[in-house]
Amino acid sequence: MHNNCKESLYEMIRTGRFADAASFTGQHIKEHQDEEYFVLFYILFRIWEEERQAGTPDIFSSPLGHDPDTLLEHYTQIKLCLRRFEYQMADEILDEAIQYFNAYQVSPYALYRIAQFACIKPSAAFCELARMYKAAGQQELAAVFRQAAEGEG
Repeated sequence: MHNNCKESLYEMIRTGRFADAASFTGQHIKEHQDEEYFVLFYILFRIWEEERQAGTPDIFSSPLGHDPDTLLEHYTQIKLCLRRFEYQMADEILDEAIQYFNAYQVSPYALYRIAQFACIKPSAAFCELARMYKAAGQQELAAVFRQAAEGEG
């Protein structure tokens, strides 16, 4: 069942059938909760649903395309970038992360949710995100993360 499940899920993602894949992960998460790829896609599809409801670009509309393994690498890269903010690394390093988020159209919904899973202190990451987005002239995103930091604190 494992290989058929993975193959089915990956085929839905490759062909852009995200609603089907979101439903599939929701229906089968309990039986596949020990499989990292499945849990990560479950998380990504919850983010995707929030983004769609908000009418923002979604995690699957990035320029990376629909290759499942590439999307999992993208999730990992976002997670690692968010940890840079949590650990308050040098501004040049944080700016590289902001550039990555902008280049790949990572929504604030994705950043918020992934930080909640990836960071020990999401509020620290949100404070730094707010500061760096403000420095980059992206006031709206700065306000979103300032509010998120206050909500987490």
